[in-house]
Amino acid sequence: MELIEYFQDTDEHLFTIVDNLLKNLEKKPDIKTSHLAASILYFMKLNNYKVAPYVERLRKLNRQHHE
Repeated sequence: MELIEYFQDTDEHLFTIVDNLLKNLEKKPDIKTSHLAASILYFMKLNNYKVAPYVERLRKLNRQHHE
């Protein structure tokens, strides 16, 4: 819940928010953070943003943490 509160009052672009979430995942794996990043990326994809590099980073991080 603290992640949502942290990003709730920001004017940062969604790509910046996703990048921060992925950086947090690199430091410490967390299923909630992973799901939040995936949800934001899904929303962005539905709105025609080019999210492929971020999706690939998320997939790579998830693979690393499940090995």
